[in-house]
Amino acid sequence: MVSSTTRNPEDEAFLIDLFDDWWVKWPAKRRESKKAAKNAWLKVFYTDPKIPREGWEHFARDVLFKAIDEQVAYRKMIFEKHPTPEERKRKDIFVPRLPMPSTWLNGGRWQDPVPVFDEDTVDKPRFVHTCSECSEVADQSVGDIYYCGWHWTKKFDKKAVDRLREGLVRINMQKRKGESRYEWTERCREYVLGTDLGKVLKRL
Repeated sequence: MVSSTTRNPEDEAFLIDLFDDWWVKWPAKRRESKKAAKNAWLKVFYTDPKIPREGWEHFARDVLFKAIDEQVAYRKMIFEKHPTPEERKRKDIFVPRLPMPSTWLNGGRWQDPVPVFDEDTVDKPRFVHTCSECSEVADQSVGDIYYCGWHWTKKFDKKAVDRLREGLVRINMQKRKGESRYEWTERCREYVLGTDLGKVLKRL
C-alpha cells in the first residue's frame, strides 16, 4: 500500500492522468465537484491495500472505466426503450440517479451490479426528450417545450413549490448557500432514508 506520507509527484501525476480519462466518461451534466472527485480518486488508490502500484492502470481502466461505461450505457438504453416514468413503472424498472462522481468513488459504486438485457428483447431506440431546463428525461410537455417533473412543478405549480419550501425550512433542510441542486437533493434523500418517513411527512 502507498500511504499519503510516501506519495511522490510522478505517482500523483500518473493517477491524475488516469482520473482525467475517467472524468470525461461521465455525462457532461454530472461532472460536478471535480476537486472532490479528484481527491476521492487518489484516496481509492492510496488507501486500498488491494491495489498495488503496478496494478493501478489495470484497476483504473478495467474496473473503474468499465463500470461507469456500463452504468451510463444501461441508463441510456433504459431511457431509450422506456422514456417515461409511467412506462418504467409498468415494467417495474427503477433507474437510480447517477450520484456525484466523488460520491460514486467514496461509496465504491463501481461494484454496483448492472442488469443485463437480452439484445433480442430490446426495441429499436426511441427519441427521448430531455428537460429544457436540465439534463433529466422529460415527462411533461407544454407545446413543444419539455420539462422534467421538478421543473414543470416549479414553473406551473408555484403553490406546490411554496408548500414544499416551507416544509423543508421547518425541518431545517432548505438549500444551503453554495450548494448545488443535486447536492441538496442527495442530502435530502440521505436524510429521508435515515429517518422514519412517516415522521418526516408529518413535520412537512
